[in-house]
Amino acid sequence: METPNHLFSLLLLPLLASSVAATSEKSEARAVLFKGEPVPDINWMNSDIVNFTWGLTGVDNFENLMFSTYLFSTLGMSLALLFLFRTYIHNVHHSRLAITVGSSYTSTASRFYSLPPPKKFSWLRRHLILAPLHKLRHNNPWTLNLPLSTIKVHLGTLPSRLHFIFIFLYVLSNVLYCTLYLPWNGSIGPEGKFREPTKASLVAEFRGRTGVMATVNMIPLFICMVRNNWIGDAVEVGFDTWNLFHRWIGRIIVLESFAHMGAWTVNKVDQAGWAGVGQVYLSTPFLQFGLMAEIALALIAIASSSPLRHANYEFFLSLHQILVVFFVVGVYWHLSIDQLPQITYLYITIAIWVGDRLMRILRILRWNIGWKNGRVSCNIAEVTPLEGADAVRISVELVRPWDFKPGQHAYIYIPRVGWWQSHPFSIAWASSEEQSQFTDISPATWELAAEDFSRRSQVVVAETGEKHELRQSIRVAQLPPMSSAPGGERSTNPFGGNHYQHQIPEAHSNRQSLVNPHNLRNTSHKQRSIALPVHHRELVTSNAPKKTTMHFIVSKHSGFTKALYDAAEKTKDNGEKGGKASLQVMGMFEGPYGGHHTYDSYGTSIFVAGGVGITHCIGYVKHLLKGYNKGIVAMQKIKLVWVVRKVENIEWAADWLEEILRMPHVRQIVEIDIYITRPSEAALSSSWSGRGGVVNLYVGRPDFEVIVEKVVRRQIGAMAVNVCGGGGVSDSVRAATRKFVDVAALDFSEESFSW
Repeated sequence: METPNHLFSLLLLPLLASSVAATSEKSEARAVLFKGEPVPDINWMNSDIVNFTWGLTGVDNFENLMFSTYLFSTLGMSLALLFLFRTYIHNVHHSRLAITVGSSYTSTASRFYSLPPPKKFSWLRRHLILAPLHKLRHNNPWTLNLPLSTIKVHLGTLPSRLHFIFIFLYVLSNVLYCTLYLPWNGSIGPEGKFREPTKASLVAEFRGRTGVMATVNMIPLFICMVRNNWIGDAVEVGFDTWNLFHRWIGRIIVLESFAHMGAWTVNKVDQAGWAGVGQVYLSTPFLQFGLMAEIALALIAIASSSPLRHANYEFFLSLHQILVVFFVVGVYWHLSIDQLPQITYLYITIAIWVGDRLMRILRILRWNIGWKNGRVSCNIAEVTPLEGADAVRISVELVRPWDFKPGQHAYIYIPRVGWWQSHPFSIAWASSEEQSQFTDISPATWELAAEDFSRRSQVVVAETGEKHELRQSIRVAQLPPMSSAPGGERSTNPFGGNHYQHQIPEAHSNRQSLVNPHNLRNTSHKQRSIALPVHHRELVTSNAPKKTTMHFIVSKHSGFTKALYDAAEKTKDNGEKGGKASLQVMGMFEGPYGGHHTYDSYGTSIFVAGGVGITHCIGYVKHLLKGYNKGIVAMQKIKLVWVVRKVENIEWAADWLEEILRMPHVRQIVEIDIYITRPSEAALSSSWSGRGGVVNLYVGRPDFEVIVEKVVRRQIGAMAVNVCGGGGVSDSVRAATRKFVDVAALDFSEESFSW
């Protein structure tokens, strides 16, 4: 999920390459490269084709290094500019947050930050930055319905216009390096004489250039692939964008590799015929390993096509990883046998891959492996099928405490279902429990403390004539939620922060205030030695660390998710016969990743979730509501729109929604609209309609343009729209947002895991 605002840095790509190329000096062609191998003299006039079918004859290694440097330099400068831009945006958000909160949300500050940007920038965002490549379709895949069959062939998705520009420039730069900048008109040799090129020499130069560029492109290819992408974290580019670039860079490598092999074949056929080609392959390990890499790459290209990839993604992923190993091994020996200087690029590629794998292992060990009672312990995942829906909830208790950040995702390993597989899921909720202990308090001490606190409250009322809430630093026991007060109002804790109320026993129920624990410090140990019920004891946090449990919702599709759902359903059936009601298996958690976006500085936000996309949005709602109660965020209006197929799907997140509804001031800033796309009797009579005065239940599909327009009319401060759901939902929200970017300060972001 990222907002593609790095247009200007990306547009500099061809300009930077051209300017550097124009200033380079061919006089440096005698420079020493890599392992000390000098650039060989190129005999362009040599009529013997055999000289151009092996080694570096006809290959200008200096120019190959020069163009490789151009590619890395332009990519590096683009990323540096994007990093500076992100830093600037962070400063803007921080200043906006400080001014808005510091001004106590005055209408002047809110009005100022709600103003739209200049018209030129609004036009740019509407027609380029946020626009799909073709009309309104971006994440919604193109499909082909086969005749006489219910099977849909997945043809892929289209990039946004901004992503298309970057991909086009990257492809164009590789094409120019491999074709336009060949010595078509000859060259000047070291002796200063003009050398007219021959067909064999040009083909040899093309062979060297394409082979070098294919090897060079392996570095950005693997950077886009790794999960521990520190570059991505620095520039805040999300998983979906890196995956898009990974696929397109891979396609470039495939084309350059086959062009590399084809160019060698042309000269070899001219020199010895097709029989000579077969003979040299049988006798030369250098060419055999190159051919092995080409075959692996060809199979990767075929298996990576969208129809085959989506037909069985898990099979594709396993095959893909195996073929990548064969490809890398083939390239390594192909470069190593002849001591080609480009092996340095491959070393960097391997280092990136190995470093990512080591970091993944360390993450798994950190969050999943612990030492308990003198033995090694591992996380246990509880998998529970959800009522009325084809989905399960996975709860993983980590061995170490962890602070949840909204918008993050993690990879889940469940060896019992798929020992070699890990799948990314948004972290829906994190619950932390402190290991606490109770200190007994005598009834006399309770009475004295309550009377003292009540007396001080009366003093405040007498002095000011108004009743103020005295917020005390008190920890209260977590009890079941209070029942609804008359008129549908839910009772809230007057001390703020916690939505549970400390219940006083009947003997003291006539008291209007709670005990102030700060007055208990002088109580003697003898007085506190009497054991009392829980509601007569002060909850004191011990030094024991917190327990963090991560919660995920996984919808059943095919492969891993289907096997997991079936196993959980089977366990549930056994539970009804007296066994366990939920599946408990060893589960490992790798992450967290992502979570680049924050909405603390926005005054208004719309979060749109489609189906299990609620797992991405609900964490932001809780975080912003807590920040509002603490006065540390600028948020004043939150609208959560959740689109589900059946009313039973609400049970996916029912307990989390209930917890949000019990939080203080929820009715002031939060509005939740739930749309049921499949009408039923249960939907019309659901108890969720009007729940807490916050939840609105609708039957049918939402009109996102109307929803966004209504919120824009009531906008306070800057506004953000975030969506996580299927392609159709995401594209509809994007289209609705684009219509209002020129009338309000409006930012759009999207979370997706396209593959």
